[in-house]
Amino acid sequence: MLDGTGRPLALVNFSTQQYVNLVGRRQFELFGAIEIFAFAALLIGAGLGGTTGLVALAGGAAVYSAAKWAIREERYRSTWESVQAEIHRTIAHRSDNRSPTWHKS
Repeated sequence: MLDGTGRPLALVNFSTQQYVNLVGRRQFELFGAIEIFAFAALLIGAGLGGTTGLVALAGGAAVYSAAKWAIREERYRSTWESVQAEIHRTIAHRSDNRSPTWHKS
């Protein structure tokens, strides 16, 4: 099974009805490049602001990171479940058809 860009999402063996879901957490980045550069700019600014600025940045970064992690986990779980459902639909549809995948001559 492939996604819209041609990237594989699952491998299915129809004869044994076994499958492997290839969706993984590594496919969902935690921080993008823009966020990394923005954090670096905030870190420089907080460093210029002294200890209070660094403490505020550390607290804010922890909360932001936790929220981003929760969002990434939800996206992963949702995508994984969608792929699982599509795998089961595909296997069920294939089993209902019972059409051979090859013909002996």
